[in-house]
Amino acid sequence: MKNKLWSIALVLVMLLASALPAHAAAQLNNVTDEAAILTDGEWEELEQQARDISERYDVGIYIVTLDNYRNYTNGDIYDAADEIYHGYTLGMGEERNGLMLLLSMEDRDYLLIAYGSDAKYAFNDDGREALAEFFLDDFADDAWYDGFADYLMWSEDYLVAAENGEPYSGADAQEGVDLGSIALIVFVPLLIAGVYILILISKMKSVAKAAEASEYVAGALNLTRSSDYYTHTTKTRRKIEKKTSSGSSSGRSAGGGSGTRGKF
Repeated sequence: MKNKLWSIALVLVMLLASALPAHAAAQLNNVTDEAAILTDGEWEELEQQARDISERYDVGIYIVTLDNYRNYTNGDIYDAADEIYHGYTLGMGEERNGLMLLLSMEDRDYLLIAYGSDAKYAFNDDGREALAEFFLDDFADDAWYDGFADYLMWSEDYLVAAENGEPYSGADAQEGVDLGSIALIVFVPLLIAGVYILILISKMKSVAKAAEASEYVAGALNLTRSSDYYTHTTKTRRKIEKKTSSGSSSGRSAGGGSGTRGKF
């Protein structure tokens, strides 16, 4: 009887595996591309990178693409994430620490959700929103591989910072903005002024030489007085930004995850 039950269980597992898309069983470890937006080669590279990062920092890093998250739940995208994360027992360590990027292609929804205290420490609310900006610009152009590659690269950067006791905070972003503003306000005008002064000096030298030459070449030069008075230059600058999302919001899932959701 026991052997018969094992046989039935094995058959069910095989049937489930055959119903999944190509290499889906392996994808459930780190990268699951049900929506089939990656080539096999792209999937292999991303899977290897995600697995290496996960093992190095003992925090699972996952990518999941779905045609429509509503196929997995009657609730919202948080419920779908819980179904997948807990249904497939994702995560590492006793707390099953992990970060999952979930894309639902039907309405272009995304969810970046962290499970476990270590993952939530490394990928806090401010951190997740900042991390999303690194891949949303790629997703806006349907550059899926590039977006996922950025997600993995910056996820590792966040894990390194958390390991050093310096997880991302909103102050980091503000500091970067302040430094950039100072550079624009101070150095750019100085550079423009320096170039303008060099141009004026070069023109003055040219006029001086021409005046001296007029003393030796009679009638060859007809000098007329011309004065230009520089007052000011008016420039209008408008920052052109690519619209990558319709806003994002952070929340908690019933399954214990802390997530940031939005559109891509």
